[in-house]
Amino acid sequence: FQAYSIVFLSLILLNYFIGGYSSRFIAATYPFLIISMYYLSSQLRAFCLTFYIFYSFILTYYWIV
Repeated sequence: FQAYSIVFLSLILLNYFIGGYSSRFIAATYPFLIISMYYLSSQLRAFCLTFYIFYSFILTYYWIV
């Protein structure tokens, strides 16, 4: 699962720089990202979860405002 997550996150990062719409990739890879975060060490898992919650908040704020 971690290999799939790395590939898709790389695709999302590339899409960001070329101006693509990467939210659909994030939505499609959501289960893989959650499973990959589960296999990380506890400190790294906490960091990734915090970053993901922050990212979700920013994205929601962007769509509301």
